[in-house]
Amino acid sequence: MVAVSKFCDHAPLYRQEGMLARSGLDLSRSTLCGWLAEGADLITPLVDLMRCKVLRSGVIQTDDTPVPTLGLTAGRAKEGRMWVYLGDRDHRQAVFEYSPSREGRWPQQWLKDFKGFLQSDAFAGYAPLHQSGAVVEVACWAHARRKFHESRDLAPGFCLDAMTRIAQLYAVEREARPADDPERAWSDEHRAALRREKSRPVLEDLFALLESNRDGHLPKSPVRAAIEFVLTRRKAFQRCLDHGELEIDNNACERALRCVAIGRKNWLFAGSAFGGERAAAWFTLIASARLAEVEPWRWLVDVLTRLAELRDRALTSEQRDDELQELLPAAWLARHPEAKLPFGR
Repeated sequence: MVAVSKFCDHAPLYRQEGMLARSGLDLSRSTLCGWLAEGADLITPLVDLMRCKVLRSGVIQTDDTPVPTLGLTAGRAKEGRMWVYLGDRDHRQAVFEYSPSREGRWPQQWLKDFKGFLQSDAFAGYAPLHQSGAVVEVACWAHARRKFHESRDLAPGFCLDAMTRIAQLYAVEREARPADDPERAWSDEHRAALRREKSRPVLEDLFALLESNRDGHLPKSPVRAAIEFVLTRRKAFQRCLDHGELEIDNNACERALRCVAIGRKNWLFAGSAFGGERAAAWFTLIASARLAEVEPWRWLVDVLTRLAELRDRALTSEQRDDELQELLPAAWLARHPEAKLPFGR
């Protein structure tokens, strides 16, 4: 209850303490915090397995968001980061990682053994990963559109033209994968063919528009920055034309990060770097459960019970891995279909 209330329903521990007190349960915040810490240690093997699954993906989406963290100086908070790595449809886990700063070495370390497509917000810290060619950059059209939207007051006509063409790209995506009827979704090959037929002309028109307006804006202006953001990554923005398994944006990754963004408005900060790491473990389980449309309470009750039993049993590494595989959200849901929730609940 404590874990789901904090990491799914965003209720900080001091509120939970008051709610429990009204029910006649006298439990201090330190006790609740201790339970979460012990639980984070217990779920570590499952989190490690999810990390391995994501790293086997052909496509990984990643993003990050700030998390204020109390430092050594009393009363002050340092800005840590919470990163999320989202696997492809065959490895659908959302693994969170906490770091004390937004340095490129953190994602570089996490992704050092990964080979495949990496879709991100073009943070410079990912650049070293692309140098060898083993990790292929995929750009996000949602980030590109956002830059034009933020600059629209400076050049309303031009920014509206750019956003209109980006909207046409999304119209093709809706045709390939209609939200109202997922069963009619095209295969990856057909989606790539549809993009080459309908999206390529739109992209060529958009690039021509950006090129023709490039010199009309000051080099340091937000509008010029939006133009350069796209043109300097032209190949990364075009990559989805030939690879139907790629998404047009990494919005799924940003949706997974919402639990952190909404949560920090309530609990404000992580108590320490250790607290950030433990929160990352809990966010990994909660977000992965929601991706699989699993009711997190029912799943966690079974997972925590079985992980505690697993810890105390003498098993070979192969037996332990088999037991952990059964606890992954999608595998668990196959045996407990009654715990399925509509997506996003």
